[in-house]
Amino acid sequence: MLSILTPHLQLDNVLELTPERFQKLGRPGLLLDVDCTLKDHGAKEFPKPVVQWLNELRQVGAMPCIVSNGLAERIEILARSLDVPFVARALKPFPFGCKRALQILGL
Repeated sequence: MLSILTPHLQLDNVLELTPERFQKLGRPGLLLDVDCTLKDHGAKEFPKPVVQWLNELRQVGAMPCIVSNGLAERIEILARSLDVPFVARALKPFPFGCKRALQILGL
């Protein structure tokens, strides 16, 4: 299970993960953090380019799930705005939240 949680690609910005790059990874699951990954810390919504990016990845089979250490109330609002499942209070860097996300995605 831990090998599943090993990063296979590191990028400076999530928008660098193009649909083509995602497909080459050969993995449907896409576990995403919120603050400082999908949006600036403190921002109340996601930037339009991030929403568009996520929709493009879904079109090629991506199964996104937000995994955050944030409180459930806040993360749920954000996740619903993207129509993605979420795991809040994930206790990262421990693997519990990521494992739960994989279960939610059926992976």
